[in-house]
Amino acid sequence: MEVAVSAMLAQRVLASDCGGHKELIRDGENGFLFESGATGALAVQIKRLMAIQSELPEFGRRARTWVAEYRSWRQAIAPTIPLYQRLILRQRTPNT
Repeated sequence: MEVAVSAMLAQRVLASDCGGHKELIRDGENGFLFESGATGALAVQIKRLMAIQSELPEFGRRARTWVAEYRSWRQAIAPTIPLYQRLILRQRTPNT
């Protein structure tokens, strides 16, 4: 399951530290990261998850809150709105 979708579903997230995972997961705060390709690091994080079972629902809630606040569609499209506004204005302005 995709990391952001898992977080929105308040699921615990355990992912490698590659790509966008590092942008979405704050290790120990809203999920858990391990070094990509390092099976030992993955095992450590699995043991960590097993050791804190009672705290995991709170991790899921924090993950959901973070994704809703920082990765919503509104947040995702906000940087593109000024670009579209400039393009529309450019189309309306005749070439001189």
